[in-house]
Amino acid sequence: MTAAYRYNEEVLFTINYRAGLTTACFVEYGGVKYSVTRIDTFEGYKQDITLYCKRQ
Repeated sequence: MTAAYRYNEEVLFTINYRAGLTTACFVEYGGVKYSVTRIDTFEGYKQDITLYCKRQ
């Protein structure tokens, strides 16, 4: 019997400030796309931004 597993992979990306980011955006890293699920508003978006993402 063969079993298949699918894991919900959640990752954090820290990027420089960028205007216009929403949860409708995605990140492509290492050939894999990640949906943005949350954007950290720490420091009013004017420094580093942390994106909470899930693998598509």
